[in-house]
Amino acid sequence: SVHERSAVRFDGTHPKIVYHKDGISTHCFRLATSNDEPPENHEGTWQYPPLVGWNGYPAGLREKLTAHDFGSANFGLKDASFASHLAAARPAGVPFDPNA
Repeated sequence: SVHERSAVRFDGTHPKIVYHKDGISTHCFRLATSNDEPPENHEGTWQYPPLVGWNGYPAGLREKLTAHDFGSANFGLKDASFASHLAAARPAGVPFDPNA
């Protein structure tokens, strides 16, 4: 989902995003709410891990990840589906070509 900046809680310049178990076997991300203070992790703080770009994955790992069978789950980073996921996430009025 795409949200207006005013709907997102921030810690400085970092949006507060919660990664949690969504049901018995699925995990998901969602925007944090006031009920997420303090964060429920081993340190009780918001985490800011370094990001790894898709092209920066270790040799062979990206191929192994995209070849894995996730069952009924959809892995949207596969080359065949990535552009359609970008297009679906693009807000109206934002000029962007997901196939470029």
